[in-house]
Amino acid sequence: MRKCGNFSEAGAGVLRRQVFFGCVRRLLVHSCARNLIQTQIQVLKMDQNTSGDDLLKNSSLYREFQAERDEILKHKWLESEKLGCDIGFESALTDWIVKHRSKWRRGRLQPKPKSD
Repeated sequence: MRKCGNFSEAGAGVLRRQVFFGCVRRLLVHSCARNLIQTQIQVLKMDQNTSGDDLLKNSSLYREFQAERDEILKHKWLESEKLGCDIGFESALTDWIVKHRSKWRRGRLQPKPKSD
């Protein structure tokens, strides 16, 4: 699949700014999350003899990060298929955040109804 960069040339400047700020935001969130998880791992390692990888993978913060990343990758695939070219991760990330993230998060935060 050929790389097409942006969805359209119209609004390319806006998309570039969104991608830039999306990258900065993602780097900050990833850095903060990594530092928080590493701190949690160090505290838990002092309490018990557990591997850091197990603690990381069992962290709810890490699971949320992975679930969000999976949704972005699905969005990237769908949009790339629609356009017939690879839109790239950054464009998919920005588009997904603008169009879908708030609804996706609300859906994850709502308690699931119990089935009898």
